Amino acid sequence: MSPVGIKEYRDRNKLTQAQLAEIAGVGIRAVQSWEQGKRNISDSAIKLLHQYEQRDSIGKDIAYSIDDAIAKKVYEKIEPDLIYFKKNSIEINQALAVGLLNLDELKDEIKEMRKKIDFIFKYVRSE
Repeated sequence: MSPVGIKEYRDRNKLTQAQLAEIAGVGIRAVQSWEQGKRNISDSAIKLLHQYEQRDSIGKDIAYSIDDAIAKKVYEKIEPDLIYFKKNSIEINQALAVGLLNLDELKDEIKEMRKKIDFIFKYVRSE
């Protein structure tokens, strides 16, 4: 791994020199020497860095799949409310356009929609 490659690795994985040193099992001065081209990185350190990157990638995949599962569960719970908001918004706009809804009625509709929105946010935060 070249000095530029080591710096790119750190940037790609958002690591400080100290964090990289810990992963590679060396001191921070060794990392500084690698990046300055004064010393070559050992094969064992390269192997540790590759293992770290693979574990990190697997961890991210798991986290994303968990996030997807939670998002799906939350969406299933709030889907009826989303449909309600869309339908209600269309109806309110139509009623306003033809003058069938006055300002007080509009305020009441907005209050009802706000209650449902607040409920959804509470539900999502509790998940």
